[in-house]
Amino acid sequence: MLAAAPDVRCFRDPTRGVWRSTLNELADASGVSMTVEETDVPVRDQVRGASEMLGYDVFQVANEGKMVAIVPADQPRPRWPP
Repeated sequence: MLAAAPDVRCFRDPTRGVWRSTLNELADASGVSMTVEETDVPVRDQVRGASEMLGYDVFQVANEGKMVAIVPADQPRPRWPP
């Protein structure tokens, strides 16, 4: 992770806690509020389409193999693998 984003502040695995809960936990632990523009979060078209078809919210389902990373705003979005 540090090779891809050397200035990472923290990161979490949202596999079991889902995205929305993970972000709420991070904000709560930091004593801040967070606003996320859901349209800015990269979600593959196939995933978004399947979720909509099944009536799921992509931010409320388990995300196997994903990571939420908090990095400085001026740092490019990490790519994995680096």
